[in-house]
Amino acid sequence: MFSSGDGTFMSELSGLINRLPKAEGGNITALLCNDEKLRGELSSFEAAYELKIPRVRRIMAFVKNLGEGEYFFYLDETAPLISHICCMNEVQVLPDFNKKTEVHNSVMFRCGLIFTSFESYGFGFNGIKTVVGNHHEHPCRFCGRDDSATSYKKVAHAIPDALGNDLLFCDEECDECNARLAPIEDNLTNFLDFNRVAVGIKTKKGDIPEVEGDNFVIRRSGEGYRIYAKGSQSIEEFMRDGLRLNHRKIVTNLGIYKALAKMVIDLTPTDKLLHFKETIRWINGDVISRKMPSVYWCYAQPTRQPALFLFFNEQNRPNTPYCTAVLYVCNMLYLYVVPFIDIDKGQYKHDENLKSHWPQFLRTFTGEWHQWDLSDDTPATPFMDVIASPETHFSSPAGEDAPSPEDVFEIHHRPAKSVFVEFPELDTEKLFSKLPTSERIAFSQENHPQEPLLPHTELSYSMGCNILVYFDEGRCETLNHVGISDTTATIKYVTIEWKCSFSFCDIASNIKLEEDSFSFDYKLRDILWHLSLYLAENEFQPDLDNTEFKNTKLTFMYDEHHNQFIHYIIMKDGIPVLECDYKQLHR
Repeated sequence: MFSSGDGTFMSELSGLINRLPKAEGGNITALLCNDEKLRGELSSFEAAYELKIPRVRRIMAFVKNLGEGEYFFYLDETAPLISHICCMNEVQVLPDFNKKTEVHNSVMFRCGLIFTSFESYGFGFNGIKTVVGNHHEHPCRFCGRDDSATSYKKVAHAIPDALGNDLLFCDEECDECNARLAPIEDNLTNFLDFNRVAVGIKTKKGDIPEVEGDNFVIRRSGEGYRIYAKGSQSIEEFMRDGLRLNHRKIVTNLGIYKALAKMVIDLTPTDKLLHFKETIRWINGDVISRKMPSVYWCYAQPTRQPALFLFFNEQNRPNTPYCTAVLYVCNMLYLYVVPFIDIDKGQYKHDENLKSHWPQFLRTFTGEWHQWDLSDDTPATPFMDVIASPETHFSSPAGEDAPSPEDVFEIHHRPAKSVFVEFPELDTEKLFSKLPTSERIAFSQENHPQEPLLPHTELSYSMGCNILVYFDEGRCETLNHVGISDTTATIKYVTIEWKCSFSFCDIASNIKLEEDSFSFDYKLRDILWHLSLYLAENEFQPDLDNTEFKNTKLTFMYDEHHNQFIHYIIMKDGIPVLECDYKQLHR
């Protein structure tokens, strides 16, 4: 409520707390009892400062709402985060001091080590408004421009207000970046639409949003919510094949991860941002990510104000990423590392390297944890599988007997709607009219004396493929490239480019080209990908043998996430007449 910026006031307040009789503690963390003496001292203090600092009236307003003899904690701004967490738990069992001791020991046993092993910060959990940064002193965190080059008229919510955030703000996010990055935040907001309705998160206008899908509308109803079937369906017809509610909004997994990371950037202390330059470039779309560390999630107690905890590895603990975040939002708990931090040197993009890191967090923040790969950038629609009875869902009871959201539904992803085309079973023995061939285009190697390639250096592999379809000629060409670089994709070591040619016995069996549509058999796509890599491996292995990557096999670099970098081009008379990418074609 008050900070060191209030100058003399804070030293006087500290002196007052030091003089007051305390049940426990000192002038950093003190347990006080509401009695006549305390009220008298606070009333005199308020009278001395209310004209200069009107906020001082909040102290007496708070005390007046307490009962006689009721206990409360005072915490100085220098009190460690674990003290705040202990006090918030202990105050709930007072005046039972035996129980208070048990709660304190329990919290310290479960949380003490992790909160003291890391430099930790907590936002939103204690009801205190927080504005991070100062745009008069520092530039925008996302574009680097100062207030002479851009504007700061709008309030930048560090966590979207659509998720209930009324307390956490960033003063170093300019208006343009706030608007430009809103679609990234929408990935998480849209994904949590079902949860927002269940918990009762209000919009800016004070309304609780509805969730509308192809076959349903969910509306808040009292303390619960109701699901309405669209059209003339009865409940029995609606649930005949199981109740699956398909959202209309589109999200991407990778967009959700970026939204989670952006919250961290907004709330990270300014002096730590120098380590997040590549993370910011990734959020802005300037760094391509092909593999991300998994995010953990579990259901949690519903909350209408999100809370974010940040844990910084300032002690250089081994096998530990620099920044780990824990987000409470709606009725969900997310645990994740922030990617592309410079001092991590790319070590933690693979789950294998985080095996020794996660257990301490999974024990501290207890729940039924699930692992979630958010690497994919393919657009998809969230859906909800209802797992309770029709009576529960279509008329949720109010009051204490109302089912908690986690008892009612689970959130999953389902691919966005597409027109599915059936192809005949692919016969590889009759697929090609002649053997595929490959043609070298380029092989280049770059040396970086200032950034030597060490045995433990983490690498990134980039892949791309343009598939040129000559439908009338019954053939395809693939223009392929593979790159080996550091994990930020800024230091390139090797680049390989080549072309492959494929002639088909019957191209129309696995590729359909009509006046208003184009379809490509995904099984054929995979065969062309793998054959192209196999042919290149034979062609370029002698080149790789003369580098540090002599044991690198192109076919081993591939994983399914690289499919999103396939681009289709329909050729006619040597001219491209239609182009589309993987996301448009393979949903």
